[in-house]
Amino acid sequence: MRALELQVGHLCAWKANQVLDWLVTNPDGTDDPNKQKSDLLRALRGASGPESAAAVVLNAIYARQRADNPALQPAASELR
Repeated sequence: MRALELQVGHLCAWKANQVLDWLVTNPDGTDDPNKQKSDLLRALRGASGPESAAAVVLNAIYARQRADNPALQPAASELR
């Protein structure tokens, strides 16, 4: 999870629109960034509170990291 902590730290230095653009251009997601954005917003609206909303955002950040970093991909043995 250190990678997630580091990524959050880096994102804090970015402008909000840059963070959103990065989140909604996940190569492992749909090809349409607008669809990714609407999915993220829907998940945030469905959050039961601040902690749940934070979990949605952290999961989106981690999913984006996994798309960019093969080292974060699960090993084949973990997929069984």
